[in-house]
Amino acid sequence: MISLKFSAVELAPDTAVKQSAAQKQMVEVLDRLQSVPKYHTLTQNDRLLLKKEGYAPDLIDNLVVITERQGAVSSSHDDEIVVGFTYAAFDPALYANEQIKQHFEHVSSGCCCFCESFLASTGAGDMSHYRPVQLLEVDKDNGLNTTDQCSPYFALAYEQENLLFICPECDAKHKAGKFPVKGPRFPSVDLEEEQAMLINPYHEQPRDYIRFNPLNGHAFAFDKVCAFYQAAQQLNKEEVANLLWQQPTAIPSQRTVDDRLLTNQDIETSYQAWLAQMQPESRGEATITTLGLNRTALVLARMATLKQCRATFLEQGKDAVPPLFSEQVDTIEFRSLAIDALSTWYWQHKQAGGQATLDQQPRLSNDADAEGSNKAIGERVDEETGGVQHTDDQASNQQNRHAQGEDLPNVDKPSQEFTNLIPLEPKHGNSSTYPIWLRSCLAYLVIESELEQANKRRLVCLSSQDRFYGQKAKGKCVFLPVDWNKDTGNVIKVRSHRNIWEASFSELADSRPQELVNLFANNDVWVEGDYPALVGH
Repeated sequence: MISLKFSAVELAPDTAVKQSAAQKQMVEVLDRLQSVPKYHTLTQNDRLLLKKEGYAPDLIDNLVVITERQGAVSSSHDDEIVVGFTYAAFDPALYANEQIKQHFEHVSSGCCCFCESFLASTGAGDMSHYRPVQLLEVDKDNGLNTTDQCSPYFALAYEQENLLFICPECDAKHKAGKFPVKGPRFPSVDLEEEQAMLINPYHEQPRDYIRFNPLNGHAFAFDKVCAFYQAAQQLNKEEVANLLWQQPTAIPSQRTVDDRLLTNQDIETSYQAWLAQMQPESRGEATITTLGLNRTALVLARMATLKQCRATFLEQGKDAVPPLFSEQVDTIEFRSLAIDALSTWYWQHKQAGGQATLDQQPRLSNDADAEGSNKAIGERVDEETGGVQHTDDQASNQQNRHAQGEDLPNVDKPSQEFTNLIPLEPKHGNSSTYPIWLRSCLAYLVIESELEQANKRRLVCLSSQDRFYGQKAKGKCVFLPVDWNKDTGNVIKVRSHRNIWEASFSELADSRPQELVNLFANNDVWVEGDYPALVGH
C-alpha cells in the first residue's frame, strides 16, 4: 500500500442534489422506524404510505425492518430488531458513474488503492467503499464464525472520502463487507471515535504499517515488527527500516514458496516467544488479512515487478540511490514494494564494495544476558540451542552474493513450483465467493406457526416484491441469517403454481439481480438441510 493524496471531484449539479437527497432520506426513514415492535415486518400499506410521503420507491422497496435471531440455538431473549437497507437501495450512478470513477482512478494512478495492481490498461477497476455500506460482516467467537448484517455505515454511501478505486480481488473476494475495528463500533460511538483497523490510504501513511520483503514478494506487518524490535533491541522505526533493508532475513516469520524459513532462526525464535507473551494488535496485519495482500497470484505479479526493478537498478550501477518516496520509483504499480527492494539492493551493493555508511547505525544489543535470544545479528548461536546463525564472515559473504545478483529470488521466470501454488478454487464455496449483493438480500423467515418445523427453512428476498415477505400479510415472525460457510451445500426447493424444482445457492449467485427478484416474486422458496426447530429457544 502507498499513501494517496485525496481530492474531491466536482460533481454535476444534478448528481450532487441527488446524492444529498438520497442520504437525507435514508437517515430520516431509519430514524422513523427505530421504535417498531418486535416480530413484525413492513406491510404493503406501510411501504405505500412512506412512498406517498415522498420517499424514493427504490429506497422503500429495499428497506429492511425485521427481528433477527443470530443462530438457531440462540435464545429468543437475544432477538434484535434490524433496520437497514439491501444493496438495491444504493444507486451506483451516484457513487460509481464514469466521472467519479475516472477521478478516483487518477487519484490512485490507475492502480488498486490497496494492493497497487495496475488496472487502467484493462479497465478492471471499480468503485467501492472504505467503510462498507451494503453489508457488514461481523466476527463472532473470536473470528471463528462470521455473520452478515445491515451496515450501520449506509449514510456514507455517497461521501467521497469513503470512496475507493479498487480491484475486484481486493474488493469482492476479500474485503467485501469486512471492516474490523478495535473496541466499540459506530453507532455505539461517534464515527470520529471509532478505531478502524483497516488502513485508510487517504488519511494515513500505509508504509508505517505495511512493508514488503524483496526476497519473497510478501507484505508484512511493519508496525508489528517495529514493536518487536523496540521491545527486543530498543530500535526506533527508522532504525528498524534500515536494519530490514540491509538484512531482509531479519524480517520475522518469512518463508519461501516451499515453506523453508527465510528469517534468521534466532530472530524467529525470539519473535515467537515475544508473540506468545505480548499478543500485540497490528493494523498492518489486520489490513493484510482483510484484503488478502499475500494471495498467490498477487505475489507472482510482485515478483515480475521485482525483475523490472532489478534491471533498472543494475543499469544505474554505482549511481543508484535508495528511493525514499513513491514519486522516486519508476514503476507505477507496486511502488511500496519497489521502495523496499531498491533500498535493499542499494545497501547490499554498498556493503559489497566496502562502502556501507549509515546516518544512524542500528543499535543491536550484544548483551549475553538479554532475555529471549536477544542477540546481535551475525553472532554465532550456542550449539546447545540447535539454532542456525550466520557468523559475521558468513553474513558478509551472503551480502556479497546478494549484491552480485546471486542468491536472489528468480524474478526472470516464476518457478513451476510457485505457479502450482495458485489455488484452483471452486467458483462458490464460502462466504467470500458469494457476491455481496446476494448476501445482503437473502434471509430465512420463520413464522409463528412454523417454530416446531425442523430440517427446512423458508428463504426470502428482502424486497417488497418477494411473494411471501413483501406481499403477503403475516403475523409474528423471526428471521435468521444464512450461514454462507455451512448452508450453501443444502438443496433449495422452488414451488410455482405448476410444479416444484431444485436449485442451489450457486445458481442464485450466478443469476442477475433482477432475475433473483423475479424468482422470489413468483414462487415459494425454501431450503432443506440440518435445521433444528426453533421451539423452546
